[in-house]
Amino acid sequence: MCHVNGMGLETLVGAGQYLGHICHSMDTCPEEMNDLGKSLYHAWDGQNTADILPPFLQYISCPQRRQLVQSVLDAFTSKLSYFQSTFRKGLLQADFNDANILLQPSARNNGWNVSGVIDFGDSTYSWRVLDVSVAMSYAMMTTYGKANRSLSAAAAMLRGVHSIYPLTVEEITNLRLLMAVRLACSATLGAYSIAMNPDNEYLKLHAEPAWNSLSFIMNTTNATSIDQLFQQACQRDTSTNDNNLYCTDLSFPDPSIPDYLSSIRTAEQEQEDQPLRKKSKTMDIPMPLVFVTGNAKKLEEVQRILHLEPDQYVLSNRKIDLPELQGEPLDIAREKCALAAKQVNGAVITEDTSLSFTALNGLPGPYIKWFLDKCGLDGLNQMIQFSPNKSGYAQTIVAYTTGPNQPIHLFDGRTSGTIVPPRGPTHFGWDPIFQPDDSTSNHTYAEMTKEAKDAISHRGRAFSQMRTFLENNKSP
Repeated sequence: MCHVNGMGLETLVGAGQYLGHICHSMDTCPEEMNDLGKSLYHAWDGQNTADILPPFLQYISCPQRRQLVQSVLDAFTSKLSYFQSTFRKGLLQADFNDANILLQPSARNNGWNVSGVIDFGDSTYSWRVLDVSVAMSYAMMTTYGKANRSLSAAAAMLRGVHSIYPLTVEEITNLRLLMAVRLACSATLGAYSIAMNPDNEYLKLHAEPAWNSLSFIMNTTNATSIDQLFQQACQRDTSTNDNNLYCTDLSFPDPSIPDYLSSIRTAEQEQEDQPLRKKSKTMDIPMPLVFVTGNAKKLEEVQRILHLEPDQYVLSNRKIDLPELQGEPLDIAREKCALAAKQVNGAVITEDTSLSFTALNGLPGPYIKWFLDKCGLDGLNQMIQFSPNKSGYAQTIVAYTTGPNQPIHLFDGRTSGTIVPPRGPTHFGWDPIFQPDDSTSNHTYAEMTKEAKDAISHRGRAFSQMRTFLENNKSP
């Protein structure tokens, strides 16, 4: 593939489908092969990145590039334990790049079909999603990607894989970071290898493109748009009625190419994304604002705290089935809000509540709902009987956006307290076991009046931040 010019986007989709079949095949490998893979330790295995790269940073001559790789390592290390417990595992091909992909002439896909893949020398047992992130990273450096279509190339590879071997929400959400990890490895170890063997042309094949791609996807300005693109890639283009995978929605140039129609696209997108808001401005109709919950008591509490002006907003609630996301609380809140806005096609509020025990290093955290369902109030207390430290904190992250693809605003409210045996009414979740430090009466949430709880609660603090934000950003 690396020697083919004029390759179409559909060829990369086909390559992704080929990789999807490889993933399925690898999942059926005999157990002895998996055991062999588990016994191997590869520098190119993404899960080993934090151990492998630091000694090689000295071979990166540019200080800015060294710092870029360090930022990738920091982001990766902060999520490593989560990745280890979340990602599916299996035997990987581990090096699905354009120098290892074989093509044959075809009447379709701009003249090329994938006929095979070589080089299983890096195969190991690791996170299944790494086969995908590696393939996407190197897709950005194919002849198609180098023609200022790098993001389209990565998205096309993803669409192909996902159509055959569907990824989980957690895998899709973290693809950009995992790609950065692979590109950081390629660039850093490449710098070392080139320093040791400066005449090896193969080593230089991906060197500069890897740095360019790494810098691009780690730019925080680009992050949200790239993540949304990858989510779009995992959806089939429904503009046609046949079963083929098309990429008309993924075919676009990189931002380095001037877009002379950008002002038209922006105007049309704003009109499409905010129909309700535009109507409100024109006709002085209050803006509909949907709080995503099926719990009427939560709506009542939020209405009481926000105390929105009726001529500005009409707050209602709606139960929406959203995927059960996992990860860090802020990441969960942001993703949940974006998904809800697409379903509502308008302004939405979402909230994610955590209860964290100091003795359990922050658990149950955002998973308190499931812990409560399985263990009950008494069971939650018993979880920390081993420790004299009964402290913890309640947290609510409120997310707000005016519509699909619009900025998402997060408001983080926390209240410190003590986990105690249940006291008070049991109709509102885990309130009976949380005694806030700010309570002068030593009452649990469940024993407090609504007004007293609102004044100090994590939810009250988060929504109060949102109320201040709305007041400071009123429409003229």
